[in-house]
Amino acid sequence: MIKGAAEFYRHFPNLRKEGDGKYHIHHVNSNESVMGAHDTDEDLSAMRGIFAAAIRASELLDRDATLRAEWQERLSNLAPLPTSDHPDALGPADYTGPPVLVRGLKPTANDNSGFTPDGNSLPMWFFDLVNLESPDSRMLAAANATFDRVYRAGINEKTAVGVLSKWAIAGATLGRADATRFLVPNQMRALTAERDTAYLGGRPLANRLTLREGPQALDAERLGRAAEALQLALVQSAPGVPGGDPVLRLFAAWPDEWDARFALRARGGFVVSASRKAGLTEWVEIHSESGSVARVRNPWGSGAVVLTRNGKATEQLKGPLLVFDTEIGEVVTLRIE
Repeated sequence: MIKGAAEFYRHFPNLRKEGDGKYHIHHVNSNESVMGAHDTDEDLSAMRGIFAAAIRASELLDRDATLRAEWQERLSNLAPLPTSDHPDALGPADYTGPPVLVRGLKPTANDNSGFTPDGNSLPMWFFDLVNLESPDSRMLAAANATFDRVYRAGINEKTAVGVLSKWAIAGATLGRADATRFLVPNQMRALTAERDTAYLGGRPLANRLTLREGPQALDAERLGRAAEALQLALVQSAPGVPGGDPVLRLFAAWPDEWDARFALRARGGFVVSASRKAGLTEWVEIHSESGSVARVRNPWGSGAVVLTRNGKATEQLKGPLLVFDTEIGEVVTLRIE
């Protein structure tokens, strides 16, 4: 499936290398509102994600070396993700703020509508292109500016969050504690209806589902979105780049005034447990199900951390990134002295 998706884009007739040496894509859409644009956020993000995944899978399986080179050539020469400082960027002509992510470039087949990425898709966030591990500081700054642009009036207990909105997820990915504090519970509470015909004004029913989008439109999507944001606020395991090695981050977007204890799955074949009290991480436990190398952002800054393997203290690590081998079935506990 990965190979098929990569090959679809490699052979897509409207993807071609142009005079600037970059591959540009034409006559494509961004979600439902932008049609027939070029260099759209969704396609450029998807290509970055799928080519990188295909290359990594090809390396791990030792297959398709020739195609791997082709995928790498496309990936290395893709046009940059569209931002508001491009002369053909979609968006208001009078925008004067910092560069933000946009849906694509003009012209479009409709009315050139659209500005920042659709909140129900947010493709940059979902192909490991913008997160706290990202080495691309410019793109990370644009992602934060995009979040600020969307919530330029601020976030509070009355901020409405749509049924399909991924902004709580995006905020948690960026380490925004206010996204966890307000957007997650607001999305679960369903503060506003999205259609005038919504039963009970779109408020949750006894089974916690809603009809915010109108009659016969029962939804649980908002609960799934909120649950994903909640998990990312507690533990993140994204790599800095698509196809890279996952890095575990604990309580990256967790409000200091909230105590928490959890056990959640993470990339790398890990089940991660941790406890936090009064704004401080007490301990972290990592159950390795695949024997992968663990990479953990030091929850205590860069200080010394004691690793206990299966109940026996074995070593001490220090620094901002803790890297250590694991064995299948091993349980590693991290504490400070």
